[in-house]
Amino acid sequence: MIDRLARGFGGGDRARAAIRIGFLLLSLAAVAWDLPSSFSWENDGVAPRDIFAGVAQNLHPGTAFRYPLLHPLLLGALCLPILLPAALRAPSLRLADLQPAIIATPVMTACALIGRAVAIAAALVALAALARIATRLGGRRAALWAEAFAAANFSFAYYGRATNLDGPALMWTALSVERLLRAGESGDTRELTVGAVFAALAVATKDQSYATFVLFLPLVVFGFARGRAGRSGAASLAALARAAGIAALVYGAASGALLNPTGFVARLHALGGPASGDYRSYTRDLAGLMANLRDLASAPERFWWPWPVVALAWAGVALAIARVVVGREGRARSRASIERLGPFFAGAGCLVAFTLVVGRAEHRFVLPLGFWLSFYVGLALEAARAQVAEHAERFRGAVGGAGALLLALSLVAPLELCATQWADGRRRVERWLEARAPGTTVETYGPLVYQPRFAAAAAHGVRITRVGPEPVAGRNPQAGMDERQARIGDVVSRSPDVIVLTEGFAGPYLDEPPLGGGRVVSEVARRERSDAATTMVVRAAVTGALPGYRLCFVAAPRLPFPLVARRIHVSVGQRTWVLARQGGECGSGG
Repeated sequence: MIDRLARGFGGGDRARAAIRIGFLLLSLAAVAWDLPSSFSWENDGVAPRDIFAGVAQNLHPGTAFRYPLLHPLLLGALCLPILLPAALRAPSLRLADLQPAIIATPVMTACALIGRAVAIAAALVALAALARIATRLGGRRAALWAEAFAAANFSFAYYGRATNLDGPALMWTALSVERLLRAGESGDTRELTVGAVFAALAVATKDQSYATFVLFLPLVVFGFARGRAGRSGAASLAALARAAGIAALVYGAASGALLNPTGFVARLHALGGPASGDYRSYTRDLAGLMANLRDLASAPERFWWPWPVVALAWAGVALAIARVVVGREGRARSRASIERLGPFFAGAGCLVAFTLVVGRAEHRFVLPLGFWLSFYVGLALEAARAQVAEHAERFRGAVGGAGALLLALSLVAPLELCATQWADGRRRVERWLEARAPGTTVETYGPLVYQPRFAAAAAHGVRITRVGPEPVAGRNPQAGMDERQARIGDVVSRSPDVIVLTEGFAGPYLDEPPLGGGRVVSEVARRERSDAATTMVVRAAVTGALPGYRLCFVAAPRLPFPLVARRIHVSVGQRTWVLARQGGECGSGG
């Protein structure tokens, strides 16, 4: 049994299989944290519902979805065995009949699980590609450390199981970097073409993947030319042009650009405008750039691993650079030294050509850099082992022990994240609402991704209404929830029995820490705060000062000591405020 698992997950290598099985088990432990449900708590995830918009808007002339076609189309195809029977069970094929049948809880739960299974598979493929790169450039032990620390990377642990596109895009990127590094070593045109195709699929999964190749491709071209020494320059240029042309065709088809060119232009316009600019947190000047860098550099343990591991990763980068700068090796070993900089260039390109360009400092924007830094953790540990073995053989095992200790410390945050997801405060809100008397009126606000699941309370007779200024027809519905177009700031005059206020919705209205020094309020938050009445209501509600209401409880993840609740991408680890009318039933939420 163990040998079969080792063969299946690690190519016969038990240690490698253990790493991958460990990552798989951790991912599966949190895969159903918000299920069963007709929607998802994964912020910006594409499953279960955005599959439909992702396919339809990418194919309808002139319309644009926020992501390219490839991944929504893949998930849509995999979900067809679930979706088609649900559609056939609908009373008719009219939208009014189809929609309730499709977004029913069992159907959407199945699609969410399919989407997360694909995400986990993509993460395992990315880990395998990283391991192959590290094995070739640093040896088996370095590869084992690299893969283990990648699996324990906090951001990778989350996006490696979520239906956000960051994980699948990273998979295609890792496969591309692997093949292109081989092409840079050998001058092999087939490896070059396959690597270029994988790069096209990465960008056709998530547009920002282009940044991986901004610094990395010049290194590949340089290596490819050296690898083809003795052949004509014209032949090398022709091979590069052919690979680029094939990649362009693959990208055009996979992204939907060839099928819907006007929609493709519209998406590019949105990406360069409101999709990035409206969320920018730093000024477009040197002060903003330095503030962005300081914020990213000051808390790498929040993004990746504890400080000692991060320091070890950068030591590995410095070691790889030093071998290129001061090395006096033969031609083949010199080429290998340059190749060892490839993963760093891939990660640094994402930082320089995307993260700093859009002015953000969240986990998903530094995920690629952290993933590629895992390679250098492996290099540094293996170099330390070799040095110790050379000077004090009996202490060689101490390096392995230190690495194991650092790995154990790194795993604490991913484990706490898993616990945080299962301890989500919205579950307390759901139980509390289910205990309310039939006919109790509840008012809530904002996107579904931040909301509790109201279906059970609604089935018990509790009346839930989502209020907002936007038209009802354009909203994403939830079973058991009524929709109303009205001013949120008039909540006191409507006088619902209960108000449910989620942090994901309330966040932009709340006071920010002092800004300046290159940091700014995002355009989205500025627009939200321009609604003075809603801002006043939200701020009063979270402090328990809303006229006519009292704050019953604040639901947040509660973990046993010494575990610490972890936050990522707004929805995970958020708080929910529950208010009841004065004189009404309150309670603590259990």
